[in-house]
Amino acid sequence: MDRADERTLCGEWTVHHVTAHLASFVDVGLPAFFLNMAKHRFDYDRAADTMARREAERPMPELIASLRDKAEKKSAIPIFPGEMTTTDVVVHTQDVRRGLDLGGAPEAELVETALVFLTTDKKAAAVVGKGKYDGLRFESTDSEWSHGEGQLVSGTSESLMMAMAGRPVFDELSGDGATTLQQRFAASTP
Repeated sequence: MDRADERTLCGEWTVHHVTAHLASFVDVGLPAFFLNMAKHRFDYDRAADTMARREAERPMPELIASLRDKAEKKSAIPIFPGEMTTTDVVVHTQDVRRGLDLGGAPEAELVETALVFLTTDKKAAAVVGKGKYDGLRFESTDSEWSHGEGQLVSGTSESLMMAMAGRPVFDELSGDGATTLQQRFAASTP
């Protein structure tokens, strides 16, 4: 059964859009990326949406073949660290799995890479937004990972990662800071 047109947890994107977005990381070069960013006044979300929709004009088998052929490539855009690409892939894989109610969990090591990137790399703020995690302490209930100081936000590593990427999984979290985190993402959603 073809499920490419089904919705994911990633806003209005279908499986096809998510696949196109991921393929854009290995297929679209730096000049095209910057031109697209400039057209959208350096709003990453709008630029990524436009690029994903453009890339989604390609058939799914072509996008999948491109991802497989270039699986070892960190990114066509050298300013993106490998950890950013890993985070994008892990989060979007869960967008699809959760959106389509498919089983499977990401490897713990990949989730921890994403959590560290989201909380420590300045480039994460360009994607997530500045200040989303200020005054919050994140604690994983299924690993030793934790970060920050302030109101507690706890949950599984995967749930923390998904919530920190703005996905609607806040009901899987506990602690005084869970509501604060949810409100911060709600306030920044157009």
